[in-house]
Amino acid sequence: MEKAFEMGKSSARGSFHLLIGVVTSTVIMAVGSIVLTRLMSPAEYGLYGVALIPSHMMMLFRDWGVNSAMTRFILCISHCTKQNHHSTSTHSEEDPQNISCHIARRFHTSFNA
Repeated sequence: MEKAFEMGKSSARGSFHLLIGVVTSTVIMAVGSIVLTRLMSPAEYGLYGVALIPSHMMMLFRDWGVNSAMTRFILCISHCTKQNHHSTSTHSEEDPQNISCHIARRFHTSFNA
């Protein structure tokens, strides 16, 4: 129970730091935008806005599930390395979790070789 409590505290602390970073980034971007509107003419600021459209569109699609896949992959590696590969398991070989653990183990060993 103590370990779960410590993990919860660590998770809450990390989430708070992430929130502070996102808020700070948003405030800096807002202030920068206000400063740019004061320094540029309306035509220049409009051109700047048009130039930002492609980068903002790419930001919409930047993740494409990579973070979720990496989290799942890392958790699977963590779980599978704790399991004894040679022990008898109650799962069948066709079990999707066994197959994903086998694939994760293969990647893990190939990257650490």
